This record gives sequence, structure tokens and C-alpha cells, in this order.
Amino acid sequence: MLPENLIATYGYLALFLGTIIEGESFLIAAAGLAGYGYMHFPQIYLVAVAGAVTGDHLFFTVGRYRGRRILQRKPTWSVQVERAFRLTSRYHTLLVLIMRFLYGFRMVLPFAMGVGGFDPKRFLILDLIGSLTWVAVISLIGYGFREYFSGGNVRYRRALGRVGHRLLLRMR
Repeated sequence: MLPENLIATYGYLALFLGTIIEGESFLIAAAGLAGYGYMHFPQIYLVAVAGAVTGDHLFFTVGRYRGRRILQRKPTWSVQVERAFRLTSRYHTLLVLIMRFLYGFRMVLPFAMGVGGFDPKRFLILDLIGSLTWVAVISLIGYGFREYFSGGNVRYRRALGRVGHRLLLRMR
């Protein structure tokens, strides 16, 4: 099977599954492929938002219904969840809105909010707003990288290269 056929057949499924867990690399790749015409932005946007919200709610629900039991069996997780509890008790609304941008906390924060009894309806609304924003920003970055690597405007490439370099350094 040709790579184009694989992308057309499994690209959106891979994007959905990838955004459930973390997602940047899948979303950046999909946006770059959209720039070449292999995928389409409206579908990428909808699939990525669906995957992001699904993943966040999966961890939220696990935390809500099984979180305390899991923490009793995995005491090493308690340290990270306790840190997340302290953050969520003070900044709960802001954290739900920006948690998709907080690399490394994306699974812990929804889990901790579920354990802590955060209102599920409020979580859904705030998470949807945050996921819509996250997908838009990361998709634009992915499309920009496609422009960068395909030999677009030299000034644009330099500026994007500096921004991308700084982002990659901060992600370490």
C-alpha cells in the first residue's frame, strides 16, 4: 500500500488515538500533511478536538471513580497527584483551560481533578474551550513547519525556526 493510501485510510484514526494520549507530534504531522493536500484541516480540527476531549475525560473519569483505589496501590503516583491537587485547588478554572499546553501534566491534572471531585459539567465546558484553542495553535505550528521545510519565504523560515527552536528547548 502506498504511503498516500495509508494516510488517507488511517491518518484520522491515528490522529484521534494520538491526541487521546498526548498529541502534539500527531497534530503537527497531520497539519503538515494537510499543507500538502493529504489531509484536510476541518477534519483534522474536529478529530483532534474529539481525541483531546476524549483523553482528558477518560483520565478525569478514572480519577473520579477509581482514583483513590489506584493511588493506594501506586503510592509513587501520590507525590505527583498531590502536587496537582495543590495547583487545582488554587487555579482550577485556569488549569482546565490551559492543561493541554502543560506537557507532562496532561494526564495527571484531569486525573487529580476527578479524584478531587471537580464538577464534571464544568470540566467538560472548560476542557472543550481549552482543547479547541490547543488544536488551533498546534495545527498552525504544524502548518508553519511545513512551510519552513518546503522552502517558503526566507524571512518566515528564519522567524519560525527561531520560535520552533525556543519551543523545543523549553519542552526538554
